[in-house]
Amino acid sequence: MTVDLISFVSNLIRGGYWVFFTGGFIAIFGLLYKWVDDQWLDNKIGGWFGKQEYVFYRLFPPTVNEKSMGEMEQIFQRLWSIYQHRDPYEVYTEGKWYEGYSFEFHSKGEYMGIFVRVNKKHATLFKSSIEAHLDDVILVEYPDPLSSWPKDWDRKTGRYIYMYGAEMTIMSARDTKPKKGTETDIYQLKSWRDFQVENNKPTSDPASGLFGALSSLDPEEYLVIQFCIKPYFDQEKIAKWKAILQEKRVEFTNNMDTSIDEEGNVTLLTDIEKSILNGMDRKIHSLHYLTKIRFLAFANDHVKQRKAVSLVYSYFVQFDSQLLVMVPEPETVTSTEPKGEKLGLLGPQLDLIVDKIFYERERYFREKCIYQGLLKRSTDIGSAPYFLVPEELAAMIHFPYITKENLKIQNISRHTDPEQLQLLQKNNNLPSIQPPAILPT
Repeated sequence: MTVDLISFVSNLIRGGYWVFFTGGFIAIFGLLYKWVDDQWLDNKIGGWFGKQEYVFYRLFPPTVNEKSMGEMEQIFQRLWSIYQHRDPYEVYTEGKWYEGYSFEFHSKGEYMGIFVRVNKKHATLFKSSIEAHLDDVILVEYPDPLSSWPKDWDRKTGRYIYMYGAEMTIMSARDTKPKKGTETDIYQLKSWRDFQVENNKPTSDPASGLFGALSSLDPEEYLVIQFCIKPYFDQEKIAKWKAILQEKRVEFTNNMDTSIDEEGNVTLLTDIEKSILNGMDRKIHSLHYLTKIRFLAFANDHVKQRKAVSLVYSYFVQFDSQLLVMVPEPETVTSTEPKGEKLGLLGPQLDLIVDKIFYERERYFREKCIYQGLLKRSTDIGSAPYFLVPEELAAMIHFPYITKENLKIQNISRHTDPEQLQLLQKNNNLPSIQPPAILPT
């Protein structure tokens, strides 16, 4: 985060007593340099992004889809190729920065849309990647679905006056209350392989539940789930991860169980330990995306709005692994409020005062912050991003699993009584279904 001028001046005043007596002017000079440096970079990078041209695509899912999770991993591997290392000269003189994509699920009542924002110069790569792996997906260039929305959130302008928002983060599952570590993202969330083996039927399909939930929202509600992902190679972080992996290997080896068979002593790791080490090793040697996931629910009735929020939370819980959980980042949740846990007998009364003085403003500023992140499709606004790999992203971003037989059943079930439908299924004599002649709206 940028060190603003007020913060700098307050630090200067507080440190005045040692500045002149202990040579602390060096530290003050360092703070000043950091502030100027951040301001310079913010202006340069912001100016460079402002010159970029973006194009939006709307994706219409295939009518039959049996392999989208595995194919999406390959798509993310191809999309990573836009990564270009930026040297300090480019950054400081031209403001060139790292580019990414925004994958978005928008829902208003029963209407749902899947949108992707990509830099115009990378549009050909994106289209060819989708067409090469998901040739039945319909890809249409589309205007920005948020282009007509207010440029700032003030709870008055625009269609909606209530908002609930949060950014999803990853935390350690080993803590009683999940905590965020400095290198938590070396561990893996569930990948698509935890849901589907090759092209077999998935044991469960996260997308099917999500699409069903988003299609059943109240017509007066609007919900957005946004995945901002940025290809990035961080050599220093990978070096740290390798050191952590080595420490884990030593830890698990010391705890190793020993079994004796006819051929002698065999040392074995537990299945959980093997899974943890294999996941860490795969993550180190995979392509990495700097990731920010945020969701926002808009409505004119904040009570109904909670239904949409609970649907989103239940979707992300599916990706919790043995070591990681996905939870809302506490500092970004817009419904923050005083708890009064340490205020004793005066708790309720003081809560009312604190709520009016601080938390109401805090909620308002959090709403404005997450709204700006939504409009700008930025990984730099809000909480710290984290690294995910293509197989993790493919578990979250894919199309619902549906076979030809499922499609036939869905189409004829509307016009067939239950007994006849059961007989058709038993005899495997379902009529063929023609694909739609026009694009859905």
